Amino acid sequence: MPTYTADSVDRADVSAAYDLCSAGDTLAIPAGSATWTSELVVAKAITVQGAGIGSTIITNSQGTGSGTPATGAYMTFNVYVPGSGTLRFTGLEIQMGNTAQGILAYGTQWGQLRIDNCHFEKAKGRATRIGSLLRVLIHDCVYEDNFKSIDNYPYAQRNWSWQNALTLGTEYCTVIEDNEFNYYTNTPTVIGSHEHGARTCWRYNAYANYNPSASSYPILDAHGNQATVASDNTGTNRATRQVEYYSNTHDCDVGGGFSAVQIRGGTFLAYDNTYTGSKAPTGFQFREEDGPNFRNLINPAAYPGYDMHWAWMWSNYSNGGAMSWYNYDTYTDVFVIEDTNLFMHAPQSGDPSVYPGLQKATPLDAVYPYTPLVYPHPWRAEAPVDPGGGGTTNARRRMLAMLLSR
Repeated sequence: MPTYTADSVDRADVSAAYDLCSAGDTLAIPAGSATWTSELVVAKAITVQGAGIGSTIITNSQGTGSGTPATGAYMTFNVYVPGSGTLRFTGLEIQMGNTAQGILAYGTQWGQLRIDNCHFEKAKGRATRIGSLLRVLIHDCVYEDNFKSIDNYPYAQRNWSWQNALTLGTEYCTVIEDNEFNYYTNTPTVIGSHEHGARTCWRYNAYANYNPSASSYPILDAHGNQATVASDNTGTNRATRQVEYYSNTHDCDVGGGFSAVQIRGGTFLAYDNTYTGSKAPTGFQFREEDGPNFRNLINPAAYPGYDMHWAWMWSNYSNGGAMSWYNYDTYTDVFVIEDTNLFMHAPQSGDPSVYPGLQKATPLDAVYPYTPLVYPHPWRAEAPVDPGGGGTTNARRRMLAMLLSR
């Protein structure tokens, strides 16, 4: 397939080269830097290839820095992922100056998007936002000082996601692996946020904070439903559907404080994660979104809730000690019950099937037997590593080197 090389990093030159591309082609952006004052729309299954982090630098100067930008405002790339082929971004550095945002991606359900070897710095809103239920792979990227690093809000498919089976251990989700999430000067809201039937897998990533005044409550957030769920299992604000979170490292030795994750709904699997440092959290937090402080949508004595909490957690460690779990408030106690819908072990025979809250019949999923997706992701060229062996990836090597140097 042909490669079309932009004359420079200037947006007009990149846009002109993009216009020449067809599905399967490569849009090459040369080394250099330029300031963009408007987004570039990309809606073809092409590879957008820069010369590498530190070589091809796009500075997005949109926005004022006042307040959080709206979802689609001040984007660098506004992306529509087609139903065939793979749309890929690689080798780019995007600087957002605490005013602008990075990549916003919508598209055909289960369309393929790959983002790798890119650097996203100082997004005022979202460095990367996935707005549809896509097959996504984000790997070997550096996220630095972003307000939010990766959002997953597949709004249009929210009801489909809750009416159809889980896709645990498959590529039918957003897979985020071997990335670095670093904070030097800014304070994050969260690293990753989820809602509207989101399905994600976070693995082999490294989180580190170097800002003494920064904190993160929580590092990872998964929203619950925030509006009434109807009897046909539909609703306007649906919860996160599933999150797999494993083999991630977190350096929490500097800053104001951290909480690991806040789970407000959906099915959550967390294992083989490590948290180190004097500010390291000791447990995972659960929170019922329908509580009296929020929407007051369900009977406080009614179990289960609408978009149900289900969790399996094992082999997670904070400074060498086993991680526990805790509730956000006493209201949550009736909805998150150990050995009923929360289990401190790997999925095993005899565990109950997962159902989405009050709509018990559709769908009904057995989490056991659970097998993680092969690592590295099948789209990558590297030789596979046994996921049970804690493979040492680029991000993990850098994190381990940092810890050992203390």
